[in-house]
Amino acid sequence: MKNPNEQRQYPIVGLGSFAGVLGSRYVPYLYGRGAGRGLDLLWWDVVWYGHYRFLALRELSSLHLSF
Repeated sequence: MKNPNEQRQYPIVGLGSFAGVLGSRYVPYLYGRGAGRGLDLLWWDVVWYGHYRFLALRELSSLHLSF
């Protein structure tokens, strides 16, 4: 949320979610092309090259929130 344009620099993969399609596992990823943005599915068993980034979230119970 803090960096909404990050997917324009490199693909961001969400490993915490997946979709089963015809017996294979796919993960969602964000990417950018020019001024556009996209969301697609990527095969789980792909080789993860150095330009990929991975989305990570902390569990709510591990955050220290003060209001």
